[in-house]
Amino acid sequence: EREITKDLVVEAAWVGNRGAWLQAPSLINLNALTPQRLSSFGLNINSTADQSLLTSTLSSSLAASRGFNKAPYPGFPLSSTVAQSLRPFPQFGSLTDQYAPVGRSWYNSLQSKVTKRFSGGFEASGAFTWQSQLASGVETGVNDVFNRQIDKYLASNSQPFALQMAVSYQVPGLGPNALLRRLGQGWTISEIGRYASGLPILSPASANKL
Repeated sequence: EREITKDLVVEAAWVGNRGAWLQAPSLINLNALTPQRLSSFGLNINSTADQSLLTSTLSSSLAASRGFNKAPYPGFPLSSTVAQSLRPFPQFGSLTDQYAPVGRSWYNSLQSKVTKRFSGGFEASGAFTWQSQLASGVETGVNDVFNRQIDKYLASNSQPFALQMAVSYQVPGLGPNALLRRLGQGWTISEIGRYASGLPILSPASANKL
């Protein structure tokens, strides 16, 4: 903060915030098919042939030809996919940890403000913020529960630029009447305008057949 000239003040600050141990159940899937589990069945998620097998039903000829047409337990529907039958708990879909403290957030900003006081009760100010707001797991948009480092994205309420301008005028006591002067003085009339970047447009979630 520095006074440049009489009644002209300039302020600047760097503000940062780091959030850790935030609840992020979407970053954990206890019933996911990990690459290691697939490898134990002799399958590779990067193989096109194995991907076709995993998305096939147990009753399909492809599953039968490769020996993956057996139900994991009696009564398991043969209309389910091979991938579903290979899950750790095949009777369920995705299983998350309700209060998993693995979410994170990052906020960094340059905040500046200029204030000018004029004579006659006038005052004007302008504030500008340049910021970056990132999150991991605390909102929707998880790409890979096995690689949390890539699940870092712009927060849904992130606005990189924000400008706020304000003008105020303090009404003086007018007129010869003491009562009217007392009632009229001390009032402040203000106008505030805020202009900011739009919110991010989130990309649609990917379709995962596994």
